[in-house]
Amino acid sequence: MAQPAWLAKYLRMKPEVNKIFNDLENYLDWCRLNLEPYEPSNLYRENTNWGKFARESGIARSYTNKHHFQRRR
Repeated sequence: MAQPAWLAKYLRMKPEVNKIFNDLENYLDWCRLNLEPYEPSNLYRENTNWGKFARESGIARSYTNKHHFQRRR
């Protein structure tokens, strides 16, 4: 039985969702290797093990600079 075209589009993962799942997988691998407790709810929180992971892996800058605004003179 052929599937309708809208179903394939509906079930496709969006890039934002893929990024979240990839970050969770990388965070889980890091927690396993460093014997740190794995808490998926800590994703993107700077003052948790995720923050330590982000700093060590070099991805912290991309998350922290989003909320930084330049001061006006």
